[in-house]
Amino acid sequence: MPNDTFNQMFDELIPEGAEGNQAYFGLFFRNRVGLFRRITQAEGNEVAYNPETQTRNLIGNTGPSESVRRYQIQFSKNLLIRKGDEEYELFNRYREKLPTGTNAQLPMMLVDFMKEIPGTNGRFNYKAFALTVTCTVGTANNTDGILDISFGQTSDVVHGIASSDDFDDVNQHPVFIPSARIPIEKMILSKEAVSLLPGEEAWVSVDFEPMGCPDTFEIVRTGSDRHDESICGVRLQLDSVVITARENGTTSVKIRSATNAAVYGHIEVTVGENLPDTGGQDPDDPDDDDIIDQG
Repeated sequence: MPNDTFNQMFDELIPEGAEGNQAYFGLFFRNRVGLFRRITQAEGNEVAYNPETQTRNLIGNTGPSESVRRYQIQFSKNLLIRKGDEEYELFNRYREKLPTGTNAQLPMMLVDFMKEIPGTNGRFNYKAFALTVTCTVGTANNTDGILDISFGQTSDVVHGIASSDDFDDVNQHPVFIPSARIPIEKMILSKEAVSLLPGEEAWVSVDFEPMGCPDTFEIVRTGSDRHDESICGVRLQLDSVVITARENGTTSVKIRSATNAAVYGHIEVTVGENLPDTGGQDPDDPDDDDIIDQG
């Protein structure tokens, strides 16, 4: 049977604008010797994220409010039953032994082949996250040659990259590098300055390089670096900072990495009727980003 597995050597670049494809999202499991091996002999590629929500009836609200507490990742795969195939032989042990407790757990890595950075020797590294799942057998359909395996999240999700740096003609097993081991090189703000009238709002996006490094950040609200709350309010919205103008004046909002305080940036805020030219980013120019290097 010819080997037509997509991106076996981590050397294929998906072009911009490409639509989703089941091969573009890789599912990897640790085999019996601890190497990541990709699931290829299965039908379908759907992953359910299952948000867990909480409804609150707060005393100051006229109606209930709902918030997301966490996500629970679950998916199942119909593996082909084929004698000697590594995937089938490993998961068939779950059918034979019917393990429980920690014996039923399996480390996995999910890889997004649509987000890449250059690796070595013409290969790429891809955005990935790792987690431990409980692996359970549903049905063994020996009539159609299908083994139904379900995977349910049992650990926190750890973000990072799937690295191909150790690949060669024999070893084709990626290595997971967690975000904590990827140093932040720079913070990128879409604007370094905003000019607003009282009551107006500005959004500033915050990104970090390289891909896979820690990307959480915080607003500095203490000490001499805190902004003047009478001039503007500031809040975080996912990967953006939202600034709401209050009273006339100028102040500076400091944003820093939540994992490395030496990586930070400032957004100069001017609130008033006669607004100077702040030289901020042109919103119609995607290449006009302001970059803050580490330190």
